[in-house]
Amino acid sequence: MRNYFLAIGIMSGTSADGIDISLIRTDGKDYFKPLSSLSISYNDDLRKKIINFSKSFWNKRSHFNIILLEELITKKYIEGIKKLLKKTKIKSEKVDVIGAHGQTIFHDPNNSISLQLIDANKISKYFDIRVISNFRQNDIINGGEGAPLVPIFHASLKKYLKVKKSAIFINIGGISNITYISKIGELTAFDTGPGMCLLDDYVKLNTKNQFDLNGNFSKKGKINYRILKKNMSDDFFKKDYPKSLDRNYFSIKKYKNLDFYDACATISMFTVLSIYEGIKKTEIDCDCIYLVGGGSRNQFISSKLSNLIPGKIKFINKLSLSDNYIESQAFAYLGIRSIKKLPISYPKTTGIKKALSGGDLY
Repeated sequence: MRNYFLAIGIMSGTSADGIDISLIRTDGKDYFKPLSSLSISYNDDLRKKIINFSKSFWNKRSHFNIILLEELITKKYIEGIKKLLKKTKIKSEKVDVIGAHGQTIFHDPNNSISLQLIDANKISKYFDIRVISNFRQNDIINGGEGAPLVPIFHASLKKYLKVKKSAIFINIGGISNITYISKIGELTAFDTGPGMCLLDDYVKLNTKNQFDLNGNFSKKGKINYRILKKNMSDDFFKKDYPKSLDRNYFSIKKYKNLDFYDACATISMFTVLSIYEGIKKTEIDCDCIYLVGGGSRNQFISSKLSNLIPGKIKFINKLSLSDNYIESQAFAYLGIRSIKKLPISYPKTTGIKKALSGGDLY
């Protein structure tokens, strides 16, 4: 058996803005080399369908055809993989596996449900490549949260970056999550709270923009500390980790009477404080804290975090990696681990009793 494998990872986050696709070479353990990545955006119609369906699913009153929505998403996944293969000039038969994490629609580990829409069988037949998907289910049926799953890849990144001491990775996607890696490689991980989903939803509702570019809207506002204090008193923050969160758990309704810029600043600071509290629950005196995910480019959020934890914040983009593609690279890596029956979730990352592999093979 070869030591190194070519793997494609493809995923769409809870922000529902599009799909990220990456090609990596890895052994599924210590060796990782990024080769190529790209993104494709959802059109406005598909984005709205996903967000509306997700909200209606949460409220148990879905009226949209789930099979049709999965078909539309799968077509975009196929389009993205075709573009990556064309860009890299890699023939499909050279690819060992596609790790496909579908579009998350609903996440409720308390009721053993985490739904990601993707027709992995169709993708496998289209490209004649093995596909691993449904990464969360084995963890959930064994009592885990089903999220976050990227921590073991963060441990690989720590080795790639040659960090020998303890480190924290903060992924600011639609939801924010933290991975703490001790000096000896022990993993602790959990969702800290909202990432960009609340701010994105608020900006889309009130402007023609899809998100708060560079945090420019948030920078103009004043933080409403009364709302912020109420937010941080939510029961979610009282729960011990491991824990995970659905994008619809928190609502933008409480910001409707605020000035637009003040609302953006307050929502962004909510993300900042929830991340900061998460860091304090692990080890605030760690050697370095890496920010990844689209939210790491929100300058309001990154500067506020830097003020709270001076001298510790580092940016993946400045270290020969792209914060855009950490998660798509992660699911390529997890695809290889799944094929090799290696663990992808752990007691201190999802709450299971013992380390487990996961993912369904197509």
